Amino acid sequence: MKGWHALMLVVLASPSAALTPLHVPLPGNLVEVPVAAPGEVFIPPAILDIPEDKHGDLVKLGRRIFIDTANLARRYGGNQLSCTHCHLSEGRKPNAAPMWAAWGRYPRPGDTPGTVQTFEAQIQDCFHFNLNGQSPPLDSPEMQALVAYSQWLSTNAPTRAELPGQGFGGGGALAGAPQGVAAVSGSAKRGHALYRAQCLTCHGANGQGIARQTAGYQFPPLWGANSYSAGSKLARPAVLAAYLQANMPLGRGGSLSAQHATDIAAYVLAQPRPADPRSGLLQRMRDAR
Repeated sequence: MKGWHALMLVVLASPSAALTPLHVPLPGNLVEVPVAAPGEVFIPPAILDIPEDKHGDLVKLGRRIFIDTANLARRYGGNQLSCTHCHLSEGRKPNAAPMWAAWGRYPRPGDTPGTVQTFEAQIQDCFHFNLNGQSPPLDSPEMQALVAYSQWLSTNAPTRAELPGQGFGGGGALAGAPQGVAAVSGSAKRGHALYRAQCLTCHGANGQGIARQTAGYQFPPLWGANSYSAGSKLARPAVLAAYLQANMPLGRGGSLSAQHATDIAAYVLAQPRPADPRSGLLQRMRDAR
């Protein structure tokens, strides 16, 4: 099947290398990462294939916002994180909520019976719960560009399909977890030791991440005021454990056991973070303790 392979090419370079000519027309230095589960994984189009027209300009803007949200969408962000901190490799990497697997599944039923969730509403939720900011209006340039980029990444992807690699490493369920992760309970004490061994170099002893000289982070904070809120999907223990097992340490996804990933998730989520913005004052006070 054209455009599908058993291995996924993952970007591990900085955005500045995005237009470097390569034998394989994808940005940056490329490595082959085995798919977490057997099966074919969709390969999104190459950056060099973005059309040279007005729509292509919007796609390019969306990509720039996606990888540098802290600077290019700063009026809606609140913690200087960028989309690609969670949606790894510019929204391309399987099992890191890739955008090519998300676009075609909207609109979809909402969490409340009788409601509908649109892709634009999902982006607004990301700004609200993960970037701790304000939801960009539907007609804002930032929203239109991010939608155009996500739509372009899904070019030729089947719609309404459960694609291998979609979601947060949950075997196809956006808020689920692999069976191995779901079957174990985490220990924050064990997770602390594992965090120091596996995560500290990139995310810091206090979870503070590594900031860039300009706004934003090279590696994001995992807790504290500048991390994602308690309302994020990644604040759910099973989702975070699945994400960690599929993607971390960076470049060595799949190296953590289900138990180790669950322990690290327990430790990370035991640390303070911004309250769920949907909660009331009393709940925010409890979360801050």
